[in-house]
Amino acid sequence: MSVGATGGSPSGGRLWEILSFSVIGVVSTVANLVLYAVFRLWRPVLVANLAALVLTTLFNTEANRRFTFVGAATSRRKPHVQGLVVFGLHHVFTVLFAASVPGTAGRFVLLRSWVFRKFRGKDEE
Repeated sequence: MSVGATGGSPSGGRLWEILSFSVIGVVSTVANLVLYAVFRLWRPVLVANLAALVLTTLFNTEANRRFTFVGAATSRRKPHVQGLVVFGLHHVFTVLFAASVPGTAGRFVLLRSWVFRKFRGKDEE
């Protein structure tokens, strides 16, 4: 079972999307921790945290574009802008409701239905 930027998702459908999304989330979390630790050597806490979060959000969005939501018709730039909007909404939701699981579930739903939705027609930039 091979998956890649040009390959398409395996026949697992939604299960594949959830598994891939979860693995990318774990990798992103580890990358965030490492980046934060490195940035913290030279920058204040808030700056280091924001830089690590933004970079890992961009990585996370690209990884989900290539592996989780393969085949979604979208441009290369638009998902990153939308991903940063989803990032902001996720963090507002998490802070307001102090609930990471619903925030993550909401992030999955927004990425799947808005950022990487499959539609007929010309790709929008």
